[in-house]
Amino acid sequence: KDGPVCCIPTDTVYCLACAANSPEAIQRIYDIKNRPSEKPLSLWLGSINDIRTVAPEGKGWTPKLFAFMEAMWPGSVSL
Repeated sequence: KDGPVCCIPTDTVYCLACAANSPEAIQRIYDIKNRPSEKPLSLWLGSINDIRTVAPEGKGWTPKLFAFMEAMWPGSVSL
């Protein structure tokens, strides 16, 4: 919540995570990983409504794509 970076262990990798609305924390992940700024980070969201908050329709996210997500999730589809 306060902007720090945290580590999330999964069954296969350790992930670095932060609040998506914290530019300072996002930059910290780039710094920790020594990752070029041209390489985007993954954005993990908890629901389709969260997607609507950060990627509203009309910015490449069409009603047809939202219908696809609603039909397929939860499931093993990544966008």
